[in-house]
Amino acid sequence: MIWFLWYKQKMKIKILIFFILLTIPTNNLFGEEFNEHFDLESGNSGDYYLGENDSIITIYEYANWWGTYCNLFWYNIFPEVKEKYIDTGITKFIFRDLVWDWRDELGEAVECAGDQGKYYEYGNYLYYNPTSSTNALKQYAFNLNLNTTQFNNCLDSSKYNYEVEHDNQHSVPSATPSFVIQYKDIAKPIYTDLSIQKIGPYSKDFSYMDSQIKDFLNEQNIIIALDNLYINSNTTLYRHTYKLKDAGNDGVIIINSSNVIFDCNGSTITGDGSGYGIYIENKNNVTIKNCVVENYSYGIYLFNSSNNVLINNTFGSNSRAGVYLIADSNFNNISGNEILNNNNGVYFTNAGDCGFFEGNSNNTLTCNEISNNIIGIYSQNSKSTINSNIVCNNTNFDFNSPDWLTSSGDNNTCGNVSGWNDNGIENSCTFRCNSTKCDYDGDYYVNPMCGGTDCDDTNSSINSIAEETYYNGVDDDCNLSTNDCDQDGDGFNATFNVSLGVCNGNDCNDSNSDIRPGATEFCNKIDDNCNDIVDDNPVCLCDLNRDGMIIRDYNDLMTAYKCFLGVQKNCEPDYLNWSAVQNEYDCFTGNL
Repeated sequence: MIWFLWYKQKMKIKILIFFILLTIPTNNLFGEEFNEHFDLESGNSGDYYLGENDSIITIYEYANWWGTYCNLFWYNIFPEVKEKYIDTGITKFIFRDLVWDWRDELGEAVECAGDQGKYYEYGNYLYYNPTSSTNALKQYAFNLNLNTTQFNNCLDSSKYNYEVEHDNQHSVPSATPSFVIQYKDIAKPIYTDLSIQKIGPYSKDFSYMDSQIKDFLNEQNIIIALDNLYINSNTTLYRHTYKLKDAGNDGVIIINSSNVIFDCNGSTITGDGSGYGIYIENKNNVTIKNCVVENYSYGIYLFNSSNNVLINNTFGSNSRAGVYLIADSNFNNISGNEILNNNNGVYFTNAGDCGFFEGNSNNTLTCNEISNNIIGIYSQNSKSTINSNIVCNNTNFDFNSPDWLTSSGDNNTCGNVSGWNDNGIENSCTFRCNSTKCDYDGDYYVNPMCGGTDCDDTNSSINSIAEETYYNGVDDDCNLSTNDCDQDGDGFNATFNVSLGVCNGNDCNDSNSDIRPGATEFCNKIDDNCNDIVDDNPVCLCDLNRDGMIIRDYNDLMTAYKCFLGVQKNCEPDYLNWSAVQNEYDCFTGNL
């Protein structure tokens, strides 16, 4: 390997010009399609770039599309640049032509492919298939499914000769490949010449460039998220959107010490649907805040970790759980987070796959929004305090557990629950997802809009266990089958309060179901059938003493005579009626 440094004092830039003899590795980019963009900057004819326009770092490569060292950089180092910095959203990559001879035409061909959105795809193809033939350049356009007529006309007309020459004239270095690394100014979201830094000697792989980038960021107290970022002290990320796969399935952000604060500073960390966004194992008194963690298996995973705080984070679109606590993870405070669109929003469990862990209790879940998950909150034999959360629109359940044990909570908002009741609430949560307060009168019983049995949630004396007060026009016990005007349940309303129109029935005795309209009239001196006539059954005419004997009742007949003649005193009125005495005689003789 041969390398040397070239200085241009006027611009205060130190640039590496290097020459490397390498072999093509197996992780090459041959045949890859590139997600490329075009940016027309003021005072410039525009650049095609890879990565995100708001990236933290911009790498400018000054090179040509045919050259041993340019090719070898592309084969050996660029795949790692792309994987670690470009694809993760950290780096924006821009290629600029630096040629002095016939290779101008190669740069023009790549520019012509750029007209059809394949600048880097064509350049990549050219690196793996070097040529100086114009016909071959046109054939490559055909191979890449470009509009060959448009491409050929562009190339034949030298449309981009000025563009290539412009890059040559404005290039800082004078040898290929060379690089300028430009860092985004921390105080201002713009690129400035003052932030241009240097790259030193390269080895045959990416490690030196990688270390130089990291060293500069550390000097400026800029901490960027990378896969397997170990947090050993208080750390604040540079605010950015990071696209990071958990390659080792051991966590992108790994909390490696207790008693630390990890502040994402509003950054988004997004994965590929697998692994762990943030991983904490056997660590305590850790604060995780201001993070957006999405598209992993687990947004954050706590194993045997206690007294930690998760605050003001967003955990979304994670395939297993947004927040997952397992084993002896106790006394953790999960507050003020958004936990959205996961399989499980928050998952508490005290058992691993083999079911041998114990603990996981006294965790607090407060003031979180837990919505649009499959299950909002799931608890497996854990004891938690769950207060003032909005847990809504989760597909299967908002709250779900085979046994909530001593878990409790107040003032939650939810809808579909399995076995959960807020403290002092008959069913489910204090509020429903449509903002309905479920126990307005505070009598424990929930109104029907919340799935409860309280038919009047404005009156604490009216609920499903209240004693029914009849004839007041109120369903006191909320039993829809109870008729307020039918105390004896015989199907006939009482006659009370007719003037007020409360009952207006014809049951002359609403405390006895045997006395009602249409009932059998017995000889009992009671108006059994409520027709305002006592004992109007004809049989009653033959049994003045109501002893049940109708024919040849000698005692009844003698009592009738004695009463009528005045021999016996204190007689019933019927015995003083001569017609009744005559009827009794006819009954005695069997003639009635």
